[in-house]
Amino acid sequence: MLKGNLTVYLVAAILVVSAATAIQSYRLNLSKTKAQHLQTQIDTLQREKEYVDRLYSTAIEELTKARGSTEATRKQLQEARRNDPTTDDWLNQPIPDGVRDLLR
Repeated sequence: MLKGNLTVYLVAAILVVSAATAIQSYRLNLSKTKAQHLQTQIDTLQREKEYVDRLYSTAIEELTKARGSTEATRKQLQEARRNDPTTDDWLNQPIPDGVRDLLR
């Protein structure tokens, strides 16, 4: 009888260990799946960041060019004002409201 009870206990213990192993295996697979999903999200965000960085760099380059062009135009206008009295008179006139609104 002792031998029969021992067999039942051993079978029960094997079943418990097998169930625990199956649960741990399920949890491990679930964790791997979540990790893969998170890695996919990280990769997507990294690509989006790189795209935004490129847009930002391009915008900064364009702004720098525009500032240089504006500064060159300003210098030309100042030079024309100093060297040409007609230009100086013209620049001293008020800008009409309609033109001012267009330039804003």
